[in-house]
Amino acid sequence: MISNAARQAATSLEAATKAIDAALETCGSGMRGLEERGKTHLPAFKKLQVISTLASRVMFRISRVAILIDIQIHKVAARVSDAVAPR
Repeated sequence: MISNAARQAATSLEAATKAIDAALETCGSGMRGLEERGKTHLPAFKKLQVISTLASRVMFRISRVAILIDIQIHKVAARVSDAVAPR
């Protein structure tokens, strides 16, 4: 049961990470295109900058959550091992 929940959480985090990576790549590509054409003064460029910054922040938070989940999984696994270990 615990491993199923952990597996589901990991899958959800992986899907979120892939979606954010794709958004960051799209923003980066759009920003590069606008920069190459000297269009950094346009609202579209500013909007892409904001989206990129927000997506980067979300990615950072997701990585922190993933680390916390991993720590908790290891703690639970250690408890389970201790509980079933022969005495």
